[in-house]
Amino acid sequence: MHTERRHSPRMTVEGIGFVTLTLKGAYEVMGTLEAVSRSGLLLALLPTGPESEPAPGDGVTLGELPVGLADLMAGRPGHVVWADDTHCGISLDRPLDISDAALQRTLRENNLLPWTQWRG
Repeated sequence: MHTERRHSPRMTVEGIGFVTLTLKGAYEVMGTLEAVSRSGLLLALLPTGPESEPAPGDGVTLGELPVGLADLMAGRPGHVVWADDTHCGISLDRPLDISDAALQRTLRENNLLPWTQWRG
């Protein structure tokens, strides 16, 4: 169980949202986006080699992101907060400079929110 440390609400992402990370400045890691907040991401990881598995504390740079999030987050630095065999949590070094409502609107406009989160 991970201790809750988020400063902004996590929004579940639905649909296919591929993400690439540059890990340790050398390895490219791919995953699918499961949730996002103004301060980070939750990824389901695609299989990689052991040298490129994310570990807590590893620095990352966000690469490819789903349409709508690329303009907001691509190229942003962050770090791995936790990781297991199938998922990892990424904390951005600086939270996004938009409101939670604006992020939710961006997700909705790009068909990334499940119907249960379509409000506002």
